[in-house]
Amino acid sequence: MFRLFVRRQGEADLVMLSDADLGSPRHDTSDGVSTWHFGAGGPLGVTVCVRQVGLEALATLELTSTDERLTVERVQFPYLVYDKVVPFDRLLMASSWGDDIPKPVRTIRHYCDGRDQGFWIYDYVHASEDEISYAYPSIMAMQFMVLHNPGRALYLACYGLGDDTRTFNAQIYGRDGLALSVNHYPFFGQGHWVSPECSFALLPGGWHAAADLYAAHMRDRFVPPDLPGWMRDENEGFHGWVQTFMRREGQPPAFTFKDLPEVGRQARASGLNALHIAGWTYDGFDTYYPDFEHDPLLGTGEELRTALQQIRAEGGRPILYTNGRLVDPRSAFYRSGGDKNLCLDEAGQPYVERYGTSAQFRIACPACREYGDHMAGRISNLITRYAASAAQVDQISCNHAYFCYDKDHPHATPASNYLPGVTYELTAMRAAHRALDPEFFVWCEGCHERFAQFYDVNQGHGEEFTWALGDGVPELFAYVYPDFITTGLASNLQQLCHSYAQGKPLDVPLRMLGDAGYLALLRRLVATRKAYPNFFLKGRFIDSRGLTTTGSVRAFGIEQRDGEGLLINLWLSGAEPGAPVWARLGIGRPNPHPVRVLPDDLAISAEGGWLTLSWSGPIATLIV
Repeated sequence: MFRLFVRRQGEADLVMLSDADLGSPRHDTSDGVSTWHFGAGGPLGVTVCVRQVGLEALATLELTSTDERLTVERVQFPYLVYDKVVPFDRLLMASSWGDDIPKPVRTIRHYCDGRDQGFWIYDYVHASEDEISYAYPSIMAMQFMVLHNPGRALYLACYGLGDDTRTFNAQIYGRDGLALSVNHYPFFGQGHWVSPECSFALLPGGWHAAADLYAAHMRDRFVPPDLPGWMRDENEGFHGWVQTFMRREGQPPAFTFKDLPEVGRQARASGLNALHIAGWTYDGFDTYYPDFEHDPLLGTGEELRTALQQIRAEGGRPILYTNGRLVDPRSAFYRSGGDKNLCLDEAGQPYVERYGTSAQFRIACPACREYGDHMAGRISNLITRYAASAAQVDQISCNHAYFCYDKDHPHATPASNYLPGVTYELTAMRAAHRALDPEFFVWCEGCHERFAQFYDVNQGHGEEFTWALGDGVPELFAYVYPDFITTGLASNLQQLCHSYAQGKPLDVPLRMLGDAGYLALLRRLVATRKAYPNFFLKGRFIDSRGLTTTGSVRAFGIEQRDGEGLLINLWLSGAEPGAPVWARLGIGRPNPHPVRVLPDDLAISAEGGWLTLSWSGPIATLIV
């Protein structure tokens, strides 16, 4: 049911207390709510309330303490043991692009065994003995996980809206079991503490039922941002960007600032009008953050401004890279007092991360308003000094939220720095760029339900191994939150197809524009997006719900908001352009009247609620 991790005054080690350690509970039921009282009359009392609503049990836990020598640092609640895990099960963690772990008991054991051998990186997925942990915010985009197979799904969620970082843990239990838990970090002493409402349920198989239940609770609690009007406009619209790197540390420039207008023309020739520019800052990519001043090896500040103005005059929207988390001790920000704005560990030392450059980055504590205000000023500088149309703020929605133990910072506990701190940082930046340029937009790496309210675009990753134990499920966030814009990687032809099939704006590397086959398909897919804005710009992504396909062809649906149409994208992974593809598609609707969109040789015949289709692969689009 629950476990508490308690630190006694003067002792270094945490002591774990389970519900069994607090004696037999007093149980009562009133108005459909079951309540258990543990530790009655003692210095530490626990009350658990559970009410059944449909298939789910909604639960809260309350702590009461009168012992000033105790601090409850961590609460595992709910703590569910499931000892019937089978090899067909998968454990899906609702991270930025979904981490769907196959054979979870074996996979977790293997991952934890490698934790001292460089197998894990920077605690993105924290490993301890036979246990993995995913932090919210950031590597977790949403507050749920689901142990699922085609027949059933065990769902565990938190519906929290408060300030504290929490984690979602899975621990091996016995030979074939898992203990799943939501972990709260109240750092609670005397008085009362109440957990956010949590949920557990046994649902129909697959992950969609779990995502639907979570969306029913949380989708309306996080309001989509007020986008610049052009982003959903039928005449322009936001369809993605082409990304380019100018210089990396220790390397010669790939481009100078004077070259950027021609690079922008290459991007627009693909159909995309936005050009993302990284490696433009002093001494190359991933150094001297958060100063974000131009690199003189690439040209002058005036040359950068002139180049971006030229791109804008020709119809482009240039984006400049920033990072919203890392601090280089060599930066002017750090040397002018920013060293007081860092996350410190329990020993009082700053956390350190490296990304293949000479920089030994510290991690900004976002609860320090000086850092948020500095970032707002840097965003303003991109507009007023360099004439940028947009900014990336890297790492915001996909990197681990470190606890901060600096008692001079304004956060109440070590766990209450990130959620309110990043919210302040993002809102300060948004106020700054909205005041200067209403058409300016911001995108952040990763996806996050709470932070996405304060920027325009989530950068979704996907199939590549990115801080994950299992397979990526980049459909997950867009399915739960279809009103937020989420891009998809298009680093190769198959990723291009997968991202297009999900209805996502495309994140295209400049190098891929040199591949004739890729470029031809990209142009066709972007043109299709522009021709059907009611689906691609204004529709609602429903993934494969209600759709059935034969073989390995995957189907993805996008509903028109007025309910008058359903656009279906079909993708056969691995199929090359021109390869013959055949599929049967069940749409659950009698007497459909399908309309071919692409490719030109798509042939469709209908019988009952089934369609038989053939085309030259890898992608096909139709409307029913």
